[in-house]
Amino acid sequence: MNLHEEITRMTSIMGLLSESRERKLLEKVLSIIEPNFNNENVDVVSKLDFVLWFLDKNDPSIIYAKYWIHDKELQIGRELFESIENFLNDDFLNELIDWFNDEFGTGAESITF
Repeated sequence: MNLHEEITRMTSIMGLLSESRERKLLEKVLSIIEPNFNNENVDVVSKLDFVLWFLDKNDPSIIYAKYWIHDKELQIGRELFESIENFLNDDFLNELIDWFNDEFGTGAESITF
């Protein structure tokens, strides 16, 4: 069974998943799509005091996300956004906001790409 089939199977029982299981599923997908997008492997750089950039520690040309402080908006790469939306569903975008806030200590309330 490939990743997409497995995720489709798992999300078909979405109504039965607890919040912690949703988080674990999201973390599993993130670890496959963007394995270094976590507090351990990311440098946070402040730009102009109103946006934080989340860069890969080993390759700063890789930007995982931007967080617009005043708007409380999380901006992630289009590929990651669409992967979560396609593999999981729109509900997981809210879970991604919660994961991001927990992982990086931010206060994001919305998400875009």
